[in-house]
Amino acid sequence: MSHTVLILDAGCDAGRRIARSFLADGFRVVVTGRHVGDLIDILHGHGSRALAIAADTHDVAQAQRLVDRVEQRFGTIDSVVCASCADGVFCLHRHRVQRLTDQRRALA
Repeated sequence: MSHTVLILDAGCDAGRRIARSFLADGFRVVVTGRHVGDLIDILHGHGSRALAIAADTHDVAQAQRLVDRVEQRFGTIDSVVCASCADGVFCLHRHRVQRLTDQRRALA
């Protein structure tokens, strides 16, 4: 399976269950939260299909670095799951809109 799923706030109980479910189904999974130590056990045994990144997605700069790292590792983000708050999704979405706007300006 080459589909990449980014799970925001994966350190919470719901995030852990969601991540484990996607990993069990063969997806590439990136989990994020404020502390990597809270995320590592989710990924145990899944090798190169799994990645944990510490990030506060309420911070636009951190959200941008998160997206850049995921794209560098897996090439694309196919799905985003927010385990406990919508603000992280908004921030990540806003980053992507800004990136597209910048690309359009460069082509003009």
